[in-house]
Amino acid sequence: MQISAYETWLEIERQDQQRYAEQHPAYATQDWQLESDQQRMELLLPFPYSAVLEGYYPEHDYAVRWCWQNFGPPRGICTDWHSEYPACPLVLATEYVETGTLRNEDGTDTPKKRVRYKDPGEHKHEGVWSSLWLGKTDYDYGFREYAFAREEDREQFLSAFRTFTFGEKYPDIAPSAGVYSP
Repeated sequence: MQISAYETWLEIERQDQQRYAEQHPAYATQDWQLESDQQRMELLLPFPYSAVLEGYYPEHDYAVRWCWQNFGPPRGICTDWHSEYPACPLVLATEYVETGTLRNEDGTDTPKKRVRYKDPGEHKHEGVWSSLWLGKTDYDYGFREYAFAREEDREQFLSAFRTFTFGEKYPDIAPSAGVYSP
């Protein structure tokens, strides 16, 4: 996971959109950036102190859980049940274990258990932070903007981001944390 910038995301997205428009000319007239900028401005009005991080999905899930643990719930519609590391009490109450098997190369099966969460129904939270998934740039990698009502919360978040890893569900994967110096 590393600190990035909204402009970096925009440039990557612009290049992707340009490649897509070359393959599908009718698409070229759509203004993708307008919608993205509008969502971002709506986020930043109540939360003017933000940071853009790029990383793997589990790293972002871990970062969102860290924010829950340190700042409370985010403001907005809860989508925490999609997370590998949910923190919403309503989502955590829906936990169940999914079982199955994995077929090995030698033809044998290995039992598999995985903790999952059900959708607890639409609900909202009120908080002093929020985030906006900007988009993916690879199979399970992308950009998210984390926004805070208080500058000191953003600074605490950035000081801690080096600790954001793939989390306890991936003990064999080394952290990919970058460096931040205020």
